[in-house]
Amino acid sequence: MGICRYCGLRAGWFSDAHDSCIEKAKKDLESIDASMADAVLTGKTYSAVSSMTEKLIGSSIPDDQARSALQSGWSKGAELRCKKEPISLSEFSEISDLYKGAGFKAEDMVKTPGFRALTLSYLIWSVLNDQIDPYQGPIKFNLQAGETPVFGLANVLLSEKKPLTPMSAATTGQA
Repeated sequence: MGICRYCGLRAGWFSDAHDSCIEKAKKDLESIDASMADAVLTGKTYSAVSSMTEKLIGSSIPDDQARSALQSGWSKGAELRCKKEPISLSEFSEISDLYKGAGFKAEDMVKTPGFRALTLSYLIWSVLNDQIDPYQGPIKFNLQAGETPVFGLANVLLSEKKPLTPMSAATTGQA
């Protein structure tokens, strides 16, 4: 006899959850996701939404699903807010404090679309407001006089496809 992963009661043969428990958990996870996105969009702190999210999480939602909903909601909110307009350093910190309050580290968030949008939005703001912190990594291209490196990506190869025209094929001997 299987035990329901949500309520801990018997779930029946070959089952690990009741249909009603699955539906309730799905709605609770959607609420957690939406509350985190709203917190990012409206500038709330995690403490302002933690009582509601913790109550929902405490209602028998597995930790991995709860963390996934918190991360997803934060990422959606951050992406929307950061694409709306460039964000300042204080806004960057405010948005970062939200995921930290939820128990995440930067390493947990760095691969989310929201974190990428957050970083690039702040870089745009720093350029627009002449508060550039020059990129310190290796630079494998030539800068013009007066240009400052702002951002770098490791191991990126740029290439350009150019179709051969009959004239260029004749001059290169590739006809």
